[in-house]
Order: sequence, then C-alpha cells, then structure tokens
Amino acid sequence: MTEVMQGTQLATESMRRPRFPTFGYAPPTTEIMDLIGKRYGVTEKSRLNWIAENSGNGSPVIASMISKWGRLMLVDPNNGTVSASDRREARLAAADIKAQLRAMEVLSADTVKVLVKMGINARNQNEPDYGPARTCAAIWASGRLDPPLTIR
Repeated sequence: MTEVMQGTQLATESMRRPRFPTFGYAPPTTEIMDLIGKRYGVTEKSRLNWIAENSGNGSPVIASMISKWGRLMLVDPNNGTVSASDRREARLAAADIKAQLRAMEVLSADTVKVLVKMGINARNQNEPDYGPARTCAAIWASGRLDPPLTIR
C-alpha cells in the first residue's frame, strides 16, 4: 500500500487482492454464556464475550478492504490511461486499506492475548504451517493474510 501511496507503478499481479478469511464465529447464546459463567467463572465468560465482540469487529473491516481494493486497479495502465484523479483515488484507497490492515493487526494481537490467558492455542489447527502476515510482501507473495510461516 505504501508503494501505491508513493505513486510507484506496480505490476498488475502485485495489485491482486489476497484471500481474506471470513469470521465464522457466532457468539454463544445467553443461556450458554450463563452456564459458562457458572462452570468457569465470570472472568472466562467475560473473555469469551470479548472474543465474540472482537471477531464481530473484524468482519466490517475486511468487507471495507475488499470494497476498496478494486480502486487500486485505476492505476494499472493495462486498464487504460491513468489520470491524476485515478492516482488520487487509488492513493486514498491504499491509505484506507493500510489503516484497515493495521486495525486487523491490533484486533488479532488483542485476541491472541486473551486466548493465551484462556489457555487456547491461537494457531489454525487445519493449516498449522500458515500464520498471520508480518509484511505486505508476504501477503503479495502468498495471496493470503495468513501466508506460509516460511515467508511471513
């Protein structure tokens, strides 16, 4: 995103949108949460509620990134002549996406901290060789927000 904001011409394949995971978590019902509170205590119940809220906050952030990503195509010369307004629009989209990536980084880090307190491993057990990206280059190279651990 920084390169787009700086006006650097990127190759078309470098501007493709990575696969963004969607959150499939639905918070437990009030009745279930009450049972969790009785069995494990108010602290664990509060932590689980917090994770549910945090997961819910991630969905609109991801939806916003997806909707803005198409604006980056405005600066791809393969799509026609690139105007000053195209560059301005792509720059704004890149700035928004960069801020939203940071928001997801914060949400993820905060969630991991709570999961650790609960004694839960935050790694995706279905794909143990993948994890959160540490650089934009890892996202570009893998096409994922959770690239292989070898390139993140």
